[in-house]
Amino acid sequence: MDSKNIDIKAISEIISRYKNAIINILVIVAALFISYKIYEGQQNSIEVINNKKGVELQKNTIIAEISRSDKKFTGYKQYLDKKDASSVIGTIGTLAADSAVEINSIRPGSEENLPVYMKYPVSVGLRVRDYHTLGKFIAKIESHPDVYIVKSLSIKPAGKGFDDDKSKVSADLEIYTIFVKK
Repeated sequence: MDSKNIDIKAISEIISRYKNAIINILVIVAALFISYKIYEGQQNSIEVINNKKGVELQKNTIIAEISRSDKKFTGYKQYLDKKDASSVIGTIGTLAADSAVEINSIRPGSEENLPVYMKYPVSVGLRVRDYHTLGKFIAKIESHPDVYIVKSLSIKPAGKGFDDDKSKVSADLEIYTIFVKK
């Protein structure tokens, strides 16, 4: 039993002598543990914030793309809206004169009302020297800055009704253009 007493006394002496050091070590270990838990929580918060930041950046990219598309659409809309029926006929007449095409008739058709835009058809009867001249005229119509689309084309020899030797081909075109609704 004496050896137990000695061991207990020795242990209690060691504890009393190093009591402050032991308490300091326990406080430091507890502080390190608490600091680690705080650091871990902050890292999780930073990760969540970075994920939210990534989502917001993606949203900003999509919003910027929508804005660019809206600006383009507005530009196209303004561009397409500047036409009226008389300017359509005038443009076709100017292009015909530039292409050495003789217009026999121009008949505006009835507008086709669609949800976002209206189609305005025009039937044009013409006489030309040859097929190449007709092709150049159609190319000028379809490459015009305003939107003109040749929907149908009917070609036939000029026939007896034409006195001049210049006209060898007669053609009927159905052309339409687009007006965007406001």
